[in-house]
Amino acid sequence: MRQTPDGADRANSSWGHPPLPRGTRFLAGMIDFFALLIPEVVAYELITAAQVNRWSAYYQSHPKAGLSASLAKYPNVNAAVFHFYIAIEVLTAAYLIASYLIWGATPGKLALGLRITRLDGSPLSVRAAVLRSVPFWLPLLVTPISLPLLFFQYVGSPILIISRPDRRALEDLMAGTMVVRRELAGTPLSQLVAPPALRRPPSSPPAPRGRHLPGWEPAAPPPEGASGESGDEEGRS
Repeated sequence: MRQTPDGADRANSSWGHPPLPRGTRFLAGMIDFFALLIPEVVAYELITAAQVNRWSAYYQSHPKAGLSASLAKYPNVNAAVFHFYIAIEVLTAAYLIASYLIWGATPGKLALGLRITRLDGSPLSVRAAVLRSVPFWLPLLVTPISLPLLFFQYVGSPILIISRPDRRALEDLMAGTMVVRRELAGTPLSQLVAPPALRRPPSSPPAPRGRHLPGWEPAAPPPEGASGESGDEEGRS
């Protein structure tokens, strides 16, 4: 593991890359979104597609019946949609929790060289892995407040990542975790965001520089004997 440098430059030139990423973290989230999209599409086709297609065909061919009447004719549509919600939340929870516990990061974060650890640098526990996954799958199951929860997760969390010095989002605050670069896994958060070390005052005052402005110091004295030789030459002339 790399030694943690002291000072305020730890987040820039000292590391070469920010130890607590921001932009690469958003890109990793997009990779994970598309990775989860594939099994979710399969789940939709297996669980919901047939019921929704039958209801949609009836609703389009009987526009005067209205939405409520068409749903009443196909009561299984609501149940199919609910079962689909359950399926995608189970897929999301399994994807995240398994990734946290097996690799210490999701596939998107692994691809971009990121890791997820606890604040002391240790690997995630089962409790931390479960808590960190909750904001991604719980909102759709809590129907009355799903929209506020989704808004806070997908709008509030990016704001937290951008504004907080430790780059911790809602899921990190809930689980006591952080996202770091791979080479820094195991480094405590206190070292990654520590304030710059204060410079100690010198033990003795600096030597006096004289009363001349910089660049206006007197010229160096001529070497010994040079003045005498020049005087003899003037006398001979």
